[in-house]
Amino acid sequence: MIDIAIEYPSMLTLRTAVGKSPSEWAELTQDQFLAVFRLISGKEQNLRFLSIMTGIGLNIVNKLSSYQIFKLTEQINFTERVGLCHSDFFIWELSKKNEIFQAPRHKMSDVTFGQFIFMFTHYNDWFMFGNETSLNKFIACTYLKDSEKFSEDIPIKREKQFAYLSLEIRKAIGFNFLLILFWLQSSYPLIFKGPGNVTIEPGESKNQVSSEWMNIYKSMATDNLIDRAKYEDQSIHVVLRDITRRYKQNLIKNTLN
Repeated sequence: MIDIAIEYPSMLTLRTAVGKSPSEWAELTQDQFLAVFRLISGKEQNLRFLSIMTGIGLNIVNKLSSYQIFKLTEQINFTERVGLCHSDFFIWELSKKNEIFQAPRHKMSDVTFGQFIFMFTHYNDWFMFGNETSLNKFIACTYLKDSEKFSEDIPIKREKQFAYLSLEIRKAIGFNFLLILFWLQSSYPLIFKGPGNVTIEPGESKNQVSSEWMNIYKSMATDNLIDRAKYEDQSIHVVLRDITRRYKQNLIKNTLN
């Protein structure tokens, strides 16, 4: 976090406002993440954004000079470095009536490979074609009840449950997942070919997310259901490391041939 102290005019004197600004994605609160999302979407005013990001009241931010606004904005330029972003979901919980659904834990440590396949598939369907049903199914795959094990029927059963969320929140969760895909790209660069330009609206980039890892997985797993279950019940990271290892082996083999 960056400590901020800035002078502003008040009546006939100068006063000092203090606040803190996040210096990286990991330091964002949920409200700050949503402010970043709205700013990128063109739905957040710059001064209100600065107020949310620094904790300095909007009435004070409105009194700052253009140079002070520029310097404050400069402090928050980490949001432009998407390639060095975040491995977690900022919106930790979703609730409806008495039911609470939780996002995956830190670095998706509790996500199985099978769950990730469904998350990625429904996310990609939404992003390429703009189908809100796919967006809802993606969220249903991602947010589960406490200690609940993912099953293939969950997105079908719960798709309508998540349609109640505002479209802004649902799109923000989708954008959050894109940031996580960037993180996966940096963690597994051989099998996650990087997403293209960062875009918010579905349909803006047909080649946004590479599925090279999926192609390698399909070549690893046979049509035998027991063999497939062996992979899909394991942690996403166990399987991705195995896919990376096999990909390296194939590269060496092809080089020698």
